[in-house]
Formats: sequence, structure tokens, C-alpha cells
Amino acid sequence: MLSSLTSDPLPISLLLPHKFSEGIHDPITTCEHSPLTSDPSHWAHQWLTGFQNGTGTGTHLSLFLVVMRGEYDFQLKWPFRHKVTFTLLDQVGERHVSASFRPPDSSSSFQRPMSESNIASGLPEFFPLHQLHAPEATYIHEDTLALQAVIDMGA
Repeated sequence: MLSSLTSDPLPISLLLPHKFSEGIHDPITTCEHSPLTSDPSHWAHQWLTGFQNGTGTGTHLSLFLVVMRGEYDFQLKWPFRHKVTFTLLDQVGERHVSASFRPPDSSSSFQRPMSESNIASGLPEFFPLHQLHAPEATYIHEDTLALQAVIDMGA
């Protein structure tokens, strides 16, 4: 289930829980981001996807953003230039882990989509698996991993 953490258009923030029982080699999920505001100029269609066993390396949790073609693309400025921050939420304490990236103008992943979706781009080495599964780690609670994605539309 995808839930909004804020109703403000700046920034857009999503919380994505993931059950580990869904398979270590399967994608975490692919969830469509829906608008959190009625003003279409403040959002673009995006999906968040990730792999709990990395992108084939088996060393890191990987997280990616996919820019999707949307109804209001003609109103948006391209390429997509907004800062994206992924956060792995510590579900017991306050040891959240965040990493951000700003899409390069030259990346085809962040240009206006000409097909249904662009190529996923993001953080292939977001968080080391050995730290995620360490006995003292509290990122997985009741077989669930909680991730947050924030798109800073003002940045």
C-alpha cells in the first residue's frame, strides 16, 4: 500500500512498505505515483522500483525512479531536474539512511517520455545488504522494509 506523507506539492513524499516474504530476487515493487495536488504543473508520472538483492550484484539494496508518460507532460518543464531523495526508515529507532541524486540533463531517463516509460535510473548501491540484515539493524520490522521517496519540486 502506498500512502502520502504530505499533501503539499513541495516536496512530494511517498512511503512504500515492502514485505520481504515476496522474494529476495524479486523487485521490491513497482508502484505508480499519483498526484498529491490538483495542480498538474507540480508533478509528473513516476514509478519507484527497487531490488532488495541489488541489481544482480547481491551486495546492496537498489532503488530507482522511472519517469512515466503522463497526461500533463506538455505542461511540465523537461528534462526532469528535481532532486530525488530515497530514505530507508529505521522502524524502531532514528537511524534513518538517506541518499539523494539530481538527474543530469543529458540522461535519457529524465527526458520527456516518448514511450510508456523511460529507463529506470537511481541508486544501484543505495544500502549494503550486510548492514540491512545485521542483528542490531532495525530497518526490517515484522518482515517489512519501509522506504520513503521525496521529490523536491522546488530544487
